[in-house]
Amino acid sequence: MKIRFDKKKYASLILIFLMVGSTLAYGVLQAFRSWSQPNGGAQVPDLPENNVVNYEITAEQRSYMLQLGRTILEYRYKLGCTECANQQAYIEAAASEFPNQIFVQELIDNTANNPTLSITSYYGSEMLTNPSNERVFDALCELMLQPPIRCATRNI
Repeated sequence: MKIRFDKKKYASLILIFLMVGSTLAYGVLQAFRSWSQPNGGAQVPDLPENNVVNYEITAEQRSYMLQLGRTILEYRYKLGCTECANQQAYIEAAASEFPNQIFVQELIDNTANNPTLSITSYYGSEMLTNPSNERVFDALCELMLQPPIRCATRNI
């Protein structure tokens, strides 16, 4: 059996070759573009060296941290707050235990009546007023991208 090629078959082969070739070329060009520029060419913001800071980060830094899978804790308290020292110590201990997952902003807010903790991650956010250690731990277990093993056994 001999295959005969007419004009329609030649045109079909050329179109198939162009389609496959352009798809491969696009993939190769995109691969080289992402290798030559960090984050696929997008500008990467500078992140703080420490994961506990006492100033507010920029929106770009915040967005980039969330893309990296970090959980951002924003602790606002009044200067001279007596129970805030224990809360701060617990939050800082959690941040030091998971330095690649938790980022903490400690902000003085003299207009606040009670200390507040805002927890934001890829999975959502939660606001805690006058947070206890148990409530902070529960919220971190719910919102962290990779929660610790202790979270699985907390309700047993």
